[in-house]
Amino acid sequence: MALIFLQLVDGQDDPLSSRFGSVPWAYVAHVCYRWRVIALACAGLWTQIGTMYPAAALACLERSVDAPLSLVVHAVADADNSTQVINRVRPHMHRMRHLYIPWMHIHDDDGNMAPFLTSLLEAPAPQLETFHVFHVRADGQCFTLPTVFGGNTPRLRILKMSYCSPRIDRITFGNLRHLYIRGRKRDPISLEVSQLLEILEACPKLEVLVTVK
Repeated sequence: MALIFLQLVDGQDDPLSSRFGSVPWAYVAHVCYRWRVIALACAGLWTQIGTMYPAAALACLERSVDAPLSLVVHAVADADNSTQVINRVRPHMHRMRHLYIPWMHIHDDDGNMAPFLTSLLEAPAPQLETFHVFHVRADGQCFTLPTVFGGNTPRLRILKMSYCSPRIDRITFGNLRHLYIRGRKRDPISLEVSQLLEILEACPKLEVLVTVK
């Protein structure tokens, strides 16, 4: 029964969907006592967390026990909601597997990171496999990714960065399989060939490299 329930999660796994983190399959826990016991004991059902849905996020953190987590910081989420969720997620960063953050939260017009993100991006993330800085239609300039997770991401496999570029000393590239770097139409990313070669040399397992603008 739990395996059937997990199929519902697979059908709602688009992290950039506005519904990510809303846990629409929670209704299975309302059908009957037996279904509720199975659903609440299935940690994999409660691993999707979004800052747009703080009540669902806090329930998921409790029910996910020690299962790997996926977190989306929604671009349009209320700042108070985002702060509430991130403050509770911070102690669980050791089991974070996938993290999605809008670019303008990392670098605002003054070059500063959103205050509620600082503690999250400074925390160790030894299990992180995907780090995606996603693009949003907004004004701003491209920037260099600051040091995140203490510069130590030993299991990172997918690094996708919109409107920002990496540096060799700010993240671990050793297990990277997919590297995506995207600039802006009116503000393309300028990266020295030597810098790019240094990054590629640090990615012995790289399979896909995509650069845009």
